[in-house]
Amino acid sequence: MAGLDRAARLRLEPSIDDLNPASVDDGAVALTGLARCLDAGEHLRGVVTGWVRGVPCAVARTDDRWVIVAARFPEPVVESLPADRVEVALYGAPGASTVSLTIVHRRKLLEVTSVRDVSVATALVEGPGAQQRSAGYF
Repeated sequence: MAGLDRAARLRLEPSIDDLNPASVDDGAVALTGLARCLDAGEHLRGVVTGWVRGVPCAVARTDDRWVIVAARFPEPVVESLPADRVEVALYGAPGASTVSLTIVHRRKLLEVTSVRDVSVATALVEGPGAQQRSAGYF
């Protein structure tokens, strides 16, 4: 976890403790951006990292919102979406080492690929208050 600064690490604990160290290293810039945009006292239910269009990304669930941070240069891009208006789904082969997380808000779809922490992502999608999108075609 060398790439994540101490202040961000403290703000995101214990959520990042469940992540693969490579996930934390790859997503360090996005995780730092996430730590900076959380409100004081905001409860972080969980976080995963992956890639969006070739850019490292962090996806977090709080009690009230989903926060997506893409590590774009020169500043991270941050999206804050109300939890009750977002649908999320996981895609991936059974037993795969990575999954894709899709986030749908209104008519926009975002796909986060190469999410290593499958069990953490599953808990975010299936956790209390999550609105799941059907993985089927119909």
